[in-house]
Amino acid sequence: MNKNITRVAILLTSLIGVTALFLYFTWNGTPWKKQTAISESEKYIVKYFDLDAKVKGTSYNYKMDSYEISFETNEGKNFIIEYKGPNRFDISPGVQEYLSQHSKITK
Repeated sequence: MNKNITRVAILLTSLIGVTALFLYFTWNGTPWKKQTAISESEKYIVKYFDLDAKVKGTSYNYKMDSYEISFETNEGKNFIIEYKGPNRFDISPGVQEYLSQHSKITK
């Protein structure tokens, strides 16, 4: 009898743990995707723009399944890039205008 109670308790605890982990990742994203978003965004900034920008913070948008990466430049300017996946960025028009002033690509 005690073995059955122990098994049921372990099963319920495991089920609750897996459910909690699933819900956490749904609302906050996964740590490995967050790190990928940060590194890909940094590479994007370095490759296309002549800016010395550091990551200031990140947040996960569960509705859009994307990460917002906040940058701060050595000039004290802040801007946000939305990372949607490998080589998929969404940049607002205001940020595009600012970044175009520091573009490495000549027209």
